[in-house]
Amino acid sequence: MASFSCSEDRKELCVWPSLRQFCLRKGIVYGFMRLLSRPLKTLRGASRSLRIAEFCSVSNVSSSLQIELVPCLRDNYAYLLHDVDTGTVGVVDPSEALPVIDALSRKNRNLTYILNTHHHHDHTGGNMDLKARYGAKVIGSALDRDRIPGIDIVLNDGDKWMFAGHAVHVIETPGHTRGSTLFSYSFMLTSIVSRAH
Repeated sequence: MASFSCSEDRKELCVWPSLRQFCLRKGIVYGFMRLLSRPLKTLRGASRSLRIAEFCSVSNVSSSLQIELVPCLRDNYAYLLHDVDTGTVGVVDPSEALPVIDALSRKNRNLTYILNTHHHHDHTGGNMDLKARYGAKVIGSALDRDRIPGIDIVLNDGDKWMFAGHAVHVIETPGHTRGSTLFSYSFMLTSIVSRAH
């Protein structure tokens, strides 16, 4: 699965990336973006030829942190975080390992951290394979410590954790699950818990 910049030839397929980048820069909750993109997501599911997310990477949201969307399962995404200054790489909610491994292999990168926003399998299914392959540390909410596979670092509401020099603030948002968590960076808010499943 190729990942191209939205400025390349496939720009006409990239309907939402500029809006997605705007929301990431402004710190708007990603779940809101999921609602905006739902019609295209449905279309993508109906027609596998429109693989909009594969053509666009979210980048330039910070001077050194890049974010890449990795399609997983039929309708999920994992999010690769790459700090270009340190080479540190994390993945948020890897529902399966193979697409993440492929994305990392294409760019010759190693995985350092696995962040889980909650314990459901479509957000943690790739944890153990990725941990075994890369030795990555699994991070999640203390409220889900017994349900997140391979958890190494337990965080609580209000904690601050450092990802390669980027302060990450932990915000517990129970509702979808009791351990649903947002990871708030200094420039954005990441949440992949916008829908019940």
